[in-house]
Amino acid sequence: ESNQNLYEGCVETLSRLGFHEESHKESAEGCTHVFTNRASTDAVYLHLYDYEKEAPQKRENHIHLIIGCCFADLIEPFTLVKKLKCFIGEQGDKNTLLYFPITFTGTTQFLPPKPFKKSRLGWIPSDTMAFRVYSQALEVDMGHNLDPTTLIHALSRYGCELLHRGASNWVIDKEKNTYFWRTMLYFFGTVGAPKLLKQCWDSIGWVSQSKNCHNCMMVSNT
Repeated sequence: ESNQNLYEGCVETLSRLGFHEESHKESAEGCTHVFTNRASTDAVYLHLYDYEKEAPQKRENHIHLIIGCCFADLIEPFTLVKKLKCFIGEQGDKNTLLYFPITFTGTTQFLPPKPFKKSRLGWIPSDTMAFRVYSQALEVDMGHNLDPTTLIHALSRYGCELLHRGASNWVIDKEKNTYFWRTMLYFFGTVGAPKLLKQCWDSIGWVSQSKNCHNCMMVSNT
Protein backbone atom coordinates (compact mmCIF):
# COMPACT_ATOMS: atom_id res chain seq x y z
CA GLU A 1 0.00 0.00 0.00
CA SER A 2 1.46 3.34 -1.08
CA ASN A 3 -0.83 5.53 1.06
CA GLN A 4 0.43 5.34 4.64
CA ASN A 5 -2.68 7.14 5.87
CA LEU A 6 -4.59 3.88 5.30
CA TYR A 7 -2.49 1.98 7.85
CA GLU A 8 -4.94 2.43 10.74
CA GLY A 9 -7.84 1.25 8.58
CA CYS A 10 -5.85 -1.84 7.57
CA VAL A 11 -5.08 -2.62 11.20
CA GLU A 12 -8.74 -2.21 12.16
CA THR A 13 -9.88 -4.55 9.38
CA LEU A 14 -7.25 -7.17 10.22
CA SER A 15 -8.18 -6.94 13.90
CA ARG A 16 -11.80 -7.73 13.09
CA LEU A 17 -10.55 -10.82 11.24
CA GLY A 18 -8.60 -11.97 14.28
CA PHE A 19 -5.12 -10.76 13.33
CA HIS A 20 -2.70 -8.83 15.52
CA GLU A 21 0.61 -7.17 14.65
CA GLU A 22 3.51 -9.49 15.38
CA SER A 23 6.39 -7.32 14.16
CA HIS A 24 7.43 -4.56 11.79
CA LYS A 25 10.61 -3.75 9.92
CA GLU A 26 11.79 -0.40 8.58
CA SER A 27 13.65 -0.13 5.27
CA ALA A 28 14.71 2.54 2.78
CA GLU A 29 11.52 1.96 0.79
CA GLY A 30 9.10 2.03 3.72
CA CYS A 31 7.90 -0.32 6.43
CA THR A 32 6.69 -3.92 6.47
CA HIS A 33 4.19 -4.95 9.16
CA VAL A 34 3.57 -8.63 9.88
CA PHE A 35 0.18 -9.72 11.24
CA THR A 36 -0.59 -13.22 12.53
CA ASN A 37 -3.71 -15.03 13.64
CA ARG A 38 -3.59 -17.27 16.73
CA ALA A 39 -6.38 -19.42 15.33
CA SER A 40 -4.45 -20.37 12.19
CA THR A 41 -1.04 -20.41 10.55
CA ASP A 42 -1.97 -17.56 8.18
CA ALA A 43 0.11 -14.39 8.13
CA VAL A 44 -0.42 -11.02 6.44
CA TYR A 45 2.52 -8.91 5.30
CA LEU A 46 1.48 -5.26 4.91
CA HIS A 47 4.07 -3.37 2.88
CA LEU A 48 3.80 0.42 3.16
CA TYR A 49 5.80 1.01 0.02
CA ASP A 50 6.71 4.11 -1.97
CA TYR A 51 5.95 3.16 -5.58
CA GLU A 52 8.01 6.07 -6.88
CA LYS A 53 11.18 4.19 -5.96
CA GLU A 54 12.44 2.73 -9.21
CA ALA A 55 15.02 0.24 -7.90
CA PRO A 56 13.84 -3.43 -8.02
CA GLN A 57 13.15 -4.76 -4.56
CA LYS A 58 14.98 -7.67 -2.91
CA ARG A 59 12.48 -9.58 -0.83
CA GLU A 60 12.74 -12.44 1.64
CA ASN A 61 9.36 -13.78 0.50
CA HIS A 62 8.31 -14.45 -3.07
CA ILE A 63 5.20 -12.53 -4.17
CA HIS A 64 2.67 -15.11 -5.37
CA LEU A 65 -0.34 -12.87 -5.99
CA ILE A 66 -1.07 -9.19 -6.59
CA ILE A 67 -4.72 -8.07 -6.45
CA GLY A 68 -5.68 -4.67 -7.84
CA CYS A 69 -9.43 -4.22 -7.42
CA CYS A 70 -10.92 -1.12 -9.13
CA PHE A 71 -7.33 -0.17 -9.90
CA ALA A 72 -5.93 -1.14 -13.30
CA ASP A 73 -7.93 1.46 -15.27
CA LEU A 74 -6.58 4.36 -13.19
CA ILE A 75 -3.04 4.32 -14.63
CA GLU A 76 -1.54 4.43 -18.11
CA PRO A 77 -0.91 0.74 -18.97
CA PHE A 78 2.82 0.80 -19.72
CA THR A 79 3.46 2.95 -16.64
CA LEU A 80 1.48 0.47 -14.54
CA VAL A 81 3.39 -2.54 -15.89
CA LYS A 82 6.77 -0.87 -15.27
CA LYS A 83 5.76 -0.10 -11.68
CA LEU A 84 4.60 -3.68 -11.17
CA LYS A 85 7.90 -5.02 -12.50
CA CYS A 86 9.74 -2.72 -10.12
CA PHE A 87 7.58 -3.75 -7.18
CA ILE A 88 7.77 -7.49 -7.83
CA GLY A 89 11.48 -7.56 -8.56
CA GLU A 90 13.32 -10.34 -10.33
CA GLN A 91 11.87 -13.17 -8.22
CA GLY A 92 8.32 -12.71 -9.45
CA ASP A 93 8.97 -12.54 -13.17
CA LYS A 94 7.72 -16.06 -13.96
CA ASN A 95 5.34 -17.10 -11.22
CA THR A 96 3.49 -14.08 -9.86
CA LEU A 97 -0.24 -14.04 -10.59
CA LEU A 98 -1.85 -10.65 -11.31
CA TYR A 99 -5.58 -10.39 -10.61
CA PHE A 100 -7.35 -7.14 -11.58
CA PRO A 101 -11.07 -7.48 -10.76
CA ILE A 102 -13.48 -4.62 -11.45
CA THR A 103 -11.49 -2.86 -14.17
CA PHE A 104 -13.70 -0.15 -15.68
CA THR A 105 -14.20 -0.46 -19.44
CA GLY A 106 -15.75 2.96 -20.09
CA THR A 107 -19.52 2.47 -20.27
CA THR A 108 -21.94 3.83 -17.69
CA GLN A 109 -25.69 4.13 -18.17
CA PHE A 110 -28.89 4.75 -16.29
CA LEU A 111 -31.68 2.25 -16.88
CA PRO A 112 -33.78 3.41 -18.62
CA PRO A 113 -31.78 6.36 -20.06
CA LYS A 114 -33.21 9.87 -20.33
CA PRO A 115 -33.18 11.86 -23.60
CA PHE A 116 -32.15 15.51 -24.17
CA LYS A 117 -34.40 17.97 -22.35
CA LYS A 118 -34.94 21.73 -22.57
CA SER A 119 -34.43 23.62 -19.28
CA ARG A 120 -34.42 27.23 -18.13
CA LEU A 121 -30.59 27.16 -18.23
CA GLY A 122 -30.36 25.69 -21.73
CA TRP A 123 -30.31 21.98 -22.53
CA ILE A 124 -29.93 19.03 -20.20
CA PRO A 125 -27.82 16.45 -22.06
CA SER A 126 -29.11 12.96 -22.66
CA ASP A 127 -27.67 10.36 -20.29
CA THR A 128 -25.78 8.85 -23.21
CA MET A 129 -24.13 12.20 -24.00
CA ALA A 130 -23.42 12.97 -20.33
CA PHE A 131 -21.68 9.65 -19.75
CA ARG A 132 -19.70 10.03 -22.97
CA VAL A 133 -18.38 13.34 -21.64
CA TYR A 134 -17.75 11.71 -18.24
CA SER A 135 -15.60 9.03 -19.88
CA GLN A 136 -13.73 11.69 -21.84
CA ALA A 137 -12.98 13.52 -18.59
CA LEU A 138 -11.60 10.33 -17.05
CA GLU A 139 -9.36 9.63 -20.04
CA VAL A 140 -8.24 13.11 -21.08
CA ASP A 141 -8.25 15.07 -17.81
CA MET A 142 -7.40 12.33 -15.31
CA GLY A 143 -5.26 10.01 -17.42
CA HIS A 144 -7.35 6.86 -16.92
CA ASN A 145 -7.24 3.97 -19.37
CA LEU A 146 -10.69 2.70 -20.36
CA ASP A 147 -9.51 0.20 -22.98
CA PRO A 148 -8.56 -3.12 -21.31
CA THR A 149 -7.01 -4.42 -24.53
CA THR A 150 -4.31 -1.75 -24.17
CA LEU A 151 -3.48 -3.08 -20.72
CA ILE A 152 -3.39 -6.66 -22.01
CA HIS A 153 -1.04 -5.54 -24.81
CA ALA A 154 1.27 -3.77 -22.34
CA LEU A 155 1.39 -6.82 -20.06
CA SER A 156 2.11 -9.16 -22.97
CA ARG A 157 4.98 -6.93 -24.11
CA TYR A 158 6.59 -7.57 -20.72
CA GLY A 159 6.14 -11.34 -20.93
CA CYS A 160 2.80 -11.78 -19.14
CA GLU A 161 0.22 -14.29 -20.37
CA LEU A 162 -3.54 -13.64 -20.16
CA LEU A 163 -5.15 -16.59 -18.37
CA HIS A 164 -8.76 -15.42 -18.28
CA ARG A 165 -10.95 -12.40 -18.83
CA GLY A 166 -14.66 -11.99 -18.18
CA ALA A 167 -17.36 -9.40 -17.58
CA SER A 168 -17.80 -8.09 -14.04
CA ASN A 169 -20.48 -5.46 -14.50
CA TRP A 170 -22.12 -3.52 -11.71
CA VAL A 171 -25.91 -3.18 -11.61
CA ILE A 172 -26.52 -0.60 -8.88
CA ASP A 173 -30.00 -0.26 -7.41
CA LYS A 174 -30.86 3.09 -5.82
CA GLU A 175 -32.78 1.52 -2.92
CA LYS A 176 -30.70 -1.60 -2.30
CA ASN A 177 -27.27 0.02 -2.81
CA THR A 178 -27.90 3.52 -1.46
CA TYR A 179 -24.36 4.36 -0.33
CA PHE A 180 -22.84 3.01 -3.55
CA TRP A 181 -25.42 4.94 -5.60
CA ARG A 182 -24.57 8.22 -3.85
CA THR A 183 -20.85 7.56 -4.30
CA MET A 184 -21.29 7.11 -8.05
CA LEU A 185 -23.34 10.32 -8.27
CA TYR A 186 -20.53 12.10 -6.43
CA PHE A 187 -18.09 10.91 -9.10
CA PHE A 188 -20.40 12.10 -11.88
CA GLY A 189 -20.86 15.47 -10.21
CA THR A 190 -17.18 16.13 -9.52
CA VAL A 191 -15.69 14.67 -12.73
CA GLY A 192 -18.36 14.81 -15.43
CA ALA A 193 -20.43 17.87 -14.52
CA PRO A 194 -17.59 20.46 -14.85
CA LYS A 195 -16.77 19.17 -18.32
CA LEU A 196 -20.47 19.28 -19.29
CA LEU A 197 -20.58 22.88 -18.12
CA LYS A 198 -17.57 23.77 -20.27
CA GLN A 199 -19.43 22.34 -23.26
CA CYS A 200 -22.42 24.60 -22.45
CA TRP A 201 -24.75 21.87 -21.20
CA ASP A 202 -27.00 22.37 -18.17
CA SER A 203 -24.85 20.21 -15.91
CA ILE A 204 -26.75 21.22 -12.75
CA GLY A 205 -30.00 20.09 -14.35
CA TRP A 206 -28.46 16.77 -15.37
CA VAL A 207 -27.05 16.06 -11.89
CA SER A 208 -30.42 16.94 -10.32
CA GLN A 209 -32.22 14.70 -12.79
CA SER A 210 -29.77 11.88 -12.03
CA LYS A 211 -30.52 12.14 -8.32
CA ASN A 212 -34.30 12.27 -8.61
CA CYS A 213 -35.40 10.50 -11.79
CA HIS A 214 -33.48 7.22 -11.86
CA ASN A 215 -33.49 4.00 -9.84
CA CYS A 216 -30.89 1.82 -11.54
CA MET A 217 -27.50 2.21 -13.24
CA MET A 218 -25.14 -0.18 -14.98
CA VAL A 219 -21.35 0.14 -15.09
CA SER A 220 -19.25 -2.03 -17.41
CA ASN A 221 -16.23 -3.71 -15.83
CA THR A 222 -13.96 -6.59 -16.65
